Amino acid sequence: RASARPRVEGGAAMGSYRPLEPRVFHGSAAAGSAGGPPAATWINLGLWAAPSQGYAGACRAMASAVGAAAELGAKDRVLDVGCGCGDSLALWRSDFHVASVLGVNVTATEVDLARQRCAGMANVEVAHAEALQFARSFRASTARPGFDKVLCVDALYHVSTRREFLA
Repeated sequence: RASARPRVEGGAAMGSYRPLEPRVFHGSAAAGSAGGPPAATWINLGLWAAPSQGYAGACRAMASAVGAAAELGAKDRVLDVGCGCGDSLALWRSDFHVASVLGVNVTATEVDLARQRCAGMANVEVAHAEALQFARSFRASTARPGFDKVLCVDALYHVSTRREFLA
């Protein structure tokens, strides 16, 4: 009998992930000031303390809560899995003053926006890769230093094999 699971190619269950279009969440993906990315392009479910905070406020609150729970600080080298359009990367670098942050995301459009958002920010990188594929490559590499904190805001369910990723 045929499997209902998505077909896995190149180690990634890409058939199970449909890239999100930022306009769905923000009305427009129009460029922000000076041709840069929109002011905010959050893509998570948010932490809704009050309806008046709006969608971007709830998303920022969620990423802030994750950062606080992880006790992010100035010495931390952070990996953000499923970094979306880079809002969390900028938040953790500016508000938590982490030493460095590397965001990994599978969607090219979101990676491009994240790179624009974080352009000029010291010690912020964005990689275009599927999370499990990135983890395998990272474990095989001896050239990169490790991370002090590995975070994921509302995206780990897109990783096809969480157990292998977290190993």
